[in-house]
Amino acid sequence: MPSRCALASLAPRLGALLALLLVLTVLLARPGVAGANPVNAEKLITDPTEEGWSGSLSTNFALSSGNVDRLTLGFSGGIQYWTLYPEGVGYRGKPVPAGARRFYRDRWVLITNAAFARVALRDVVNNGFAHTRYTRMWLPRLGSDVFAQAQHDEFKRLTLRTLGGLGFRVDPINRRVVQVWAGSGYMAELEHNRVDTGDPHPAKVVNHRWTSYAVIQLRPWDSVVGRNTTYIQPRFDDFGDFRVLEALQVETRSGLVALGVELELQYDSRPPVFSGVVPLDVFLTSYLRVGGG
Repeated sequence: MPSRCALASLAPRLGALLALLLVLTVLLARPGVAGANPVNAEKLITDPTEEGWSGSLSTNFALSSGNVDRLTLGFSGGIQYWTLYPEGVGYRGKPVPAGARRFYRDRWVLITNAAFARVALRDVVNNGFAHTRYTRMWLPRLGSDVFAQAQHDEFKRLTLRTLGGLGFRVDPINRRVVQVWAGSGYMAELEHNRVDTGDPHPAKVVNHRWTSYAVIQLRPWDSVVGRNTTYIQPRFDDFGDFRVLEALQVETRSGLVALGVELELQYDSRPPVFSGVVPLDVFLTSYLRVGGG
């Protein structure tokens, strides 16, 4: 039987291989016009304190308006594997800022999420996704991402969306109070949508997008964290077809328990409008998370 160390070293490579396989699958399809919003995976990734494995479970309650006005109960879970640079590396010989966390070298994550909503006190609809990502920081502040995702969303008539991509990541600011990281790269996606007869939006479509994200995290105290995340994903062949996600989180932490609230806006410039999908969704969510690095 393989040793624990062998399995640990293999896990990040398996995540990267899965992402690459999904990229190749998506590239075989034919380009067109798409319509589903980004998923904010950053909010479900916990900060590293020690090398090795970690996991978390969370539950959330949300109020939202847009494509449907609803009350939502959601659940999510994730596992992560980290390796870290030695203490003090990444500051060009300068003193390490007080309280700053070590830069990570390798990170593999697998995140799943499911939500069930009561709409107008009658219908129950659902959505969910699974996201995996492998990040290799070749230098403490510069690295690469490879990722894959599967998503389902009855709220937006999205039967299935699979995607894969790769890009680069930078960590320009890493202090105790302020952290900033960002990334940009290529993404290919395959969508199956449920559209009404006569809607010009295709039921099945593949697109190639430029995906970028930026995160600003504030930690005024060890027990309080605020985070702003922005995603933008225009199509390479038509920048007028783009998606934007803007999310603001505030959470308080005590040991392995975190309690937080999040305001999230999702905008799709070209949804299947004839099928009743509106461009803007707004979510207000409270959540409880247990676990982490």
